[in-house]
Amino acid sequence: MIELNVTTGRVLRYGITVGLVILLIGMVASAMSADVSDSILKAGIAVVIFTPLVSIFVSALALYLEKDMHWLGWVLLVIAISMVGLYVSFNF
Repeated sequence: MIELNVTTGRVLRYGITVGLVILLIGMVASAMSADVSDSILKAGIAVVIFTPLVSIFVSALALYLEKDMHWLGWVLLVIAISMVGLYVSFNF
């Protein structure tokens, strides 16, 4: 049995940690006037932004494996709303 809170908590914790480490590397590279610092900073920001979305997908998978279709439906609705929001934000 998958512990949903523990699993999503780990995804959030590790994702934010990785994103912050990438941002720190980007700031150090920026201080050293490296040409790639902007790309590194953008990658760190992307990791921090998309970590909650990955957490939602992990929650959906965990709920599916637990066969909790009621809450899976709600999580899928949140995923659909998030996808529409991403589409609108990148295309308009």
